[in-house]
Amino acid sequence: MGIRQVLGRSFGRAALSLLRGKDDPLATPGWSVMEGVLPQSSSGAFTSLSVQQQETAARNAVVVYLCVKKLCETANESPPRVGLEGPRGWEDDSEHPVNALLRAPNLDMDWATFEYHLVAHLQLTGAAYCWKWRGPNLDVNALWPIPTSWVRPLYSPDSKLLGYSLWQGEQKPRLTISTADLFRIYYPDPADLRGQLGPLQAASRTVQLDTAREDFMGEVLANWPVTGPVFTQSEEWGEDQRKDFEKRIMRALGPGSGGRGRPLFLSGEGAKVSAPEMLKDLDWPGLSSLTETRVCAAFGVPPILLNLRSGLERSTYSNFAECVRSFYAGTASALWQKLDAGLTRGLLRYEESLIAGAATELEIYHETAEVRGLREDANTASERAARLFAGSAISRNEARAMVGLEALPPEQGDVYLVPVSVVEVPAAQIGAAIPPAPPDTGANANAVL
Repeated sequence: MGIRQVLGRSFGRAALSLLRGKDDPLATPGWSVMEGVLPQSSSGAFTSLSVQQQETAARNAVVVYLCVKKLCETANESPPRVGLEGPRGWEDDSEHPVNALLRAPNLDMDWATFEYHLVAHLQLTGAAYCWKWRGPNLDVNALWPIPTSWVRPLYSPDSKLLGYSLWQGEQKPRLTISTADLFRIYYPDPADLRGQLGPLQAASRTVQLDTAREDFMGEVLANWPVTGPVFTQSEEWGEDQRKDFEKRIMRALGPGSGGRGRPLFLSGEGAKVSAPEMLKDLDWPGLSSLTETRVCAAFGVPPILLNLRSGLERSTYSNFAECVRSFYAGTASALWQKLDAGLTRGLLRYEESLIAGAATELEIYHETAEVRGLREDANTASERAARLFAGSAISRNEARAMVGLEALPPEQGDVYLVPVSVVEVPAAQIGAAIPPAPPDTGANANAVL
């Protein structure tokens, strides 16, 4: 096989242009040639993951699984509610019918299971679809999380979304669903107004590199025949002598897997053997840490929270506590906001638009006040409460509420700590002339001092 055939099979037309002259219409000069070569898939090269491959990536990539699991479990820490945000925080509307869906979205799932599917689809494929089932009165009475690979958007020639085509199983016709009954929560793709771009898609090359690393390690361990004892002598080994030595050694040590551990016989002056330290030469720990940290960065999960080596190597208690606060304040809070906006749009705003005069300012929100990762450290909270109370900024009952204590009766709790040496002056009186003291008209008015 000639060089043209080898290059053509491996890299395609762009590589063959390297062998052509500058006048060839298919030849391209300079870096444009490499731009055509590099994206081509050859044995072991990176490939674009299909939606089905994205959905099943967590089965084979342990770091992806840990990241997705952490995000799903974190989302479940705060149950969603229907309420209205006011000056003093959220006020729940416990009578709203959507609350029933947020407790039991369908007969087979509680909300924790439903939201786990929702977040997993969102992280793996960049989109999560919710199918609304309606009762006889057209009210939504069930919600189902639909895998992204089952859904195919349907667009008009002018790019207007008409509905969705849903896969129902092998040898079954696809079902057409209107936009009223299926809504999407997604991470937008900056390059495509209709597309989605999730963490796994951004980290797909790193995930493939990590998978190739694990596959290579498995191949090395299975097929690399590492020798056992090495016997050397100046004269040649006889066949019977070598077999006798080998039999005794193998009987004492036991047979190795894949040819590992078998004795090696050398002869001749200065005979020696050196095996390549393949795993050491490849900096296996460094490559493993590189892929771990990059995948975790794409999902927004610190490696230390997943007990990965790249995070534990430099871990301390203070580092761990800081990573927890950073994760909840950043990644987890953003995830709750994404879910809140999507559920509000699909379950409140759209349904209200179908009923005249039903528009409200109610929203679906995740109550995060009791989420442990967002709560202030107990010592820090008590110190801050004591400092604010001592500075007359809050009352005694407000300080007690900050540290989780019950309120005292008003005469004891609704009081402020004001030092005796401090004089209160209304803002309107600051800078005003001080009026003269009134004359003394008492019994001592004419007394001589």
